[in-house]
Amino acid sequence: METLPKIKLEDIHNSNNARNFLGIFVHKYDEIVHNAASDGIALFLTESQDALLVFCFFDKLISNDGFMGLIQRGYGGYIFTNNFAKIIGTWGAERITAIVNKARVLYEKNRNELKKETKIEVINEFKLLDNEYYDIIDMEIEMIKKHIENNISKFATVIN
Repeated sequence: METLPKIKLEDIHNSNNARNFLGIFVHKYDEIVHNAASDGIALFLTESQDALLVFCFFDKLISNDGFMGLIQRGYGGYIFTNNFAKIIGTWGAERITAIVNKARVLYEKNRNELKKETKIEVINEFKLLDNEYYDIIDMEIEMIKKHIENNISKFATVIN
C-alpha cells in the first residue's frame, strides 16, 4: 500500500528554513510507517518519499559524525548501496550526489580495512569529503526543498 501523508499548508508556510521544511515531511513519513507497522499493514513509500527519508537520515549522520562516523555505526553498506544520492541529484542536488559517489568509491576501495584499524590517509580523505559536504549542504538543501515545492504531489497531500 502506498500512501501520501496529509500536511497542513500552514505547517509548510511556518517552516522557517529548508531543513525544517524537509523535517515536516520526514516526521509524517515516520508517523505513517510506524502506524502501519503497528496495525500489521505493509506500507511502501514512493521512490521520492524514500529518497527524501534516506537523505535526511544521511544528512543527520554526516552532520553529527561525518562519513567515518556513518561507517563506524555500520551504515556504510546501506547508504552506499541506496539509490537516494542518484535520485536527489535529479532534483538539483548534484553536488551531494558527487560527494556520496566519491565516498562510495573510497568506502568500497577500503571496505575491509574500515572494519579494522583504518589508515590515517583514508580517514583524512573522508574528512575532506565531510568538509566538502559542509561547504555545500545549505545550498543543496534549498535545491531539494525547491524540488519538493515544485513536485509536492509526489511527497504529500497538502490540506488547509
